[in-house]
Formats: sequence, C-alpha cells, structure tokens
Amino acid sequence: MRVNGIGELKRTLVEVILIYLIVDFATDIAESEGHLSWTTLVMPLSILLIAGSLRLMGGSHPRPELVEPGLDPHAEPPRRNAPDGEGSGGSPQPLNPAR
Repeated sequence: MRVNGIGELKRTLVEVILIYLIVDFATDIAESEGHLSWTTLVMPLSILLIAGSLRLMGGSHPRPELVEPGLDPHAEPPRRNAPDGEGSGGSPQPLNPAR
C-alpha cells in the first residue's frame, strides 16, 4: 500500500478502527444472552458518530477505480461551449434542432 499523504493515512486508520468496532459490537450481540440494556446502544451510536465525522472529514476524494488513468481528478472539467461561439466553428447549435 502506498500512502500519498498523512491525510490518507489518518483516514485509513479511522476506517480500520470503525471495522474493529463493528466486529466487536456484532460479537457482543451474538454472545449476549437475554435482554440487552440501553447501554448497549453506546457502541453503535459511537460507530455512527465516527463514521459521520469520517464522511465530513474528507468525502470529496474520488475513489481511484472511478478515475480514468492519466486524468487529474481535481482538474476543472473542459468547457462545453466557448463564450460567444468562439472555437465552435460558427454560431452555437441549438439544443433541440427542429427537423
């Protein structure tokens, strides 16, 4: 695994902690006998809060498998039409041409 920065390393660490908490909660529920108390909700509530903070912390990074090779995911998208019809070979074309 190659880490591109400290932010990616922090995000990976939080994801590993979340997975551990989810597995720990699932095993606690599977091993419990009888009724559960309201304090059992502390673990899933903490999981939701950590997952929410992780989402707010850096959800703007695209997944690598969705980015085409050789393209910068943070670059501005190309413009569809140049202003005043420049570069389009004449006047701008209507969106729905009449036939």
